[in-house]
Amino acid sequence: MAVKSRWWGLEPWCGLAAAAAGVALFQQVVSNALHFDCNATTGAAGIAWGVLSLSIVLGGAFVSWRALPDDDAEAPATALRRFIVHLSLMAAMLAGLGIVFELLATALLPGCRP
Repeated sequence: MAVKSRWWGLEPWCGLAAAAAGVALFQQVVSNALHFDCNATTGAAGIAWGVLSLSIVLGGAFVSWRALPDDDAEAPATALRRFIVHLSLMAAMLAGLGIVFELLATALLPGCRP
């Protein structure tokens, strides 16, 4: 029971942490790979990194969404928990949108200048 109560406090923050981790992973891997070879992330490699990053963000958002308290609970701690969950979900949505835009650029634009 002690482990569950510890995770209960961290669950609302998972979406926020996963959003930061997913965007940082995709941006750093792709930008570092492109620094050494302009064709490194064209095709399947760039799309695979994007899908992996997007799945990290969506996984964190799902964990945060599952931590959303019921509407009938009115305790101050519940209101704070609800705010943190909504903040995490908003951050995850914005991060997911950014990853989708970067993924589209990876899929549509050529790697090296012609």
